Amino acid sequence: MSNMKFKAMVGFCLMGLMGDFAFAAQHETKPELDELSWDQQFQLHLLNSDDSDLQAFGLLQLSSVLTAPMADERVVKQVKKAIKSLSERGDLSSQALFIMTNVCHSQLEPGVCDQSYFIAKQLQDYPDDMAVYLSPLNQAFQLEIEGEVFDLVKQMAATPYLSNHSHYSQAYEDALHSYFKQHPFSDSMIDEALVEHLNWFHRDDEISEELLEGLRQNMPENILLIKMIVSELSMPILPYKGLMDACRTYDELSEECLTIADKLTSLSKDYIGIIIGLAIPEQMYEAQGLIQKHQEALFNKEQKKAEVACLGKLVNVSDIFGENRSDMSERFKVTRQAGERAGMIHHANLLYQRALLQDAEQAEAMNPEHCLVE
Repeated sequence: MSNMKFKAMVGFCLMGLMGDFAFAAQHETKPELDELSWDQQFQLHLLNSDDSDLQAFGLLQLSSVLTAPMADERVVKQVKKAIKSLSERGDLSSQALFIMTNVCHSQLEPGVCDQSYFIAKQLQDYPDDMAVYLSPLNQAFQLEIEGEVFDLVKQMAATPYLSNHSHYSQAYEDALHSYFKQHPFSDSMIDEALVEHLNWFHRDDEISEELLEGLRQNMPENILLIKMIVSELSMPILPYKGLMDACRTYDELSEECLTIADKLTSLSKDYIGIIIGLAIPEQMYEAQGLIQKHQEALFNKEQKKAEVACLGKLVNVSDIFGENRSDMSERFKVTRQAGERAGMIHHANLLYQRALLQDAEQAEAMNPEHCLVE
């Protein structure tokens, strides 16, 4: 599925996650208003959870109301209350802290959300995690605080592991499914989703009454899958720019930067971390005029990018619903446990195994092993 088509499919649901309810009330249709309302009530449900991770997920999805010009003041009040609650807790997980460093940003009015507190808390509670140094390194480089840049890079080079919380948790998915069971989607949402589905996948088909009824029965699960996908797309990623800039700028940090690069390629379970790890030596060797080393590093980076593209083609199914819906759920589960790369490989292998049952010879072109670069 192309990126544009995918975004168009999830755009209806994405509006519910990221839009402003008060503004939408003046412009949207009833199905869209139902969707906006359902999403907002789910997000408020997360805010009221006793689980600080779920509260953080709710804030990530609702924090846009803090800068929206026509936001519901009742929602704003609840968001600020949840931010204050998390700011006062001393037991936040590394994922909750990571999310809060993204919820708090410079566009918020002073005093609403202190990003520096959550960054400092990350460094204090999880000093062995390479990931917690990335945000302060970004800031230090932007502010040209050279001494702090050097200290942070050296500390990063000494860390033994790298967390990545750019994927929603199992607890979040469980909360979504549980809320859905208690609050089913409205008929108008289901009917609208069915119309969208028919337009995308059956525009020129003759649809029997039996097939139409079967499709409609599947719509709630399809909507739920879209919400899972949108939740995944909404997760923040690790901010690597400051690290890249520091390694490109300061020759004195070459040893530490190469150590960090090696750790990124071996410890990261997501392609962005792996490719950043391969890009750091490539850009360093280019800046230093080391032609052969630069060419080797560039080759390694391009090989890994080719792996991503190859796997991407294999999992590029035209319809993520129907029998493929369980494939996506499995991919999310593997991704949470073992990272994006493992999730893509698992998804591609599911499709490959299914193709083997139909035509073993033709299926070989779908074998994900042909894509992998170790």
